[in-house]
Amino acid sequence: ITVRYWVAEFKRGRTSCQDEHRSGRPNEVTTSEMMKKIHKMVLDDRRLKVRELADIVSITKSAVHRI
Repeated sequence: ITVRYWVAEFKRGRTSCQDEHRSGRPNEVTTSEMMKKIHKMVLDDRRLKVRELADIVSITKSAVHRI
């Protein structure tokens, strides 16, 4: 995002630099609780696949990879 973009936004009436609410899927937060849960699941069954872990805890595969 450039200075030109922000100048145009403020001319249109925008009053803040904060991100506006967007529709769609919310961002996921990798909490220590989620990390512990996945760690325990992997130790209990090392054959679990990333996709299975993601489905069980309702997060994306990439979030599981980051953990």
